[in-house]
Amino acid sequence: MRRILLPLVLASVLAPVAPASAVEPVCTIAVPYKVTAGAPLTWVKPTFTGCDSYASASWKVARSGKTYGTITAKNGVNQGSWIFHDNWPTGMYAVTPSSSAAVPQNSTKAVVKFGTKVTLKGYRQDHLKVPLSGTITRYVASVDGYRGWAHRYVSIQYRDCTTCDWHPLYSDRTDAHGKFSLAAVSDELRYYRARIGDTTYWWGSTSSSVHF
Repeated sequence: MRRILLPLVLASVLAPVAPASAVEPVCTIAVPYKVTAGAPLTWVKPTFTGCDSYASASWKVARSGKTYGTITAKNGVNQGSWIFHDNWPTGMYAVTPSSSAAVPQNSTKAVVKFGTKVTLKGYRQDHLKVPLSGTITRYVASVDGYRGWAHRYVSIQYRDCTTCDWHPLYSDRTDAHGKFSLAAVSDELRYYRARIGDTTYWWGSTSSSVHF
């Protein structure tokens, strides 16, 4: 039995192995996940990796089954940003391949909401009282600009040093013009800021901090 099996074993060890086929690189697109629309047109610039060896690769940008534009790279070079129009719906947009199946591509997504702005100012009135006031505005597509956000809740936060954690202090609500005002009470210097959270159609934002 040894004389029969030995040549077979040697043959299997010495048999040449076929080289593995080269793996095609995936042409990958990346777009910002969070897109803030604060003008009639918002340019969303893509970046590409692994696309240099393909003459052309395209992706469609769609929401709820409707296409709102395409993004193309030729030999890895961007052919133009995706442009969001403020009369389009906000929400999640799917970015999926529209090239031939011969080009391996990824899919990704972007969430578009309108922008907001929060301001805060104040001063130390005496050793205890610190009046604070500010405004909240939001982008309104029908007027192509930012307008005061009436009756919007705002959170006032504080911290004791530049590296300390922020803590909630007060909640307030804007008036009919998007303005708010209140007074903090502290005998020590503190940093204050105002912030609002995200909603269905608008991203939240945070003011610069003030120190009194």
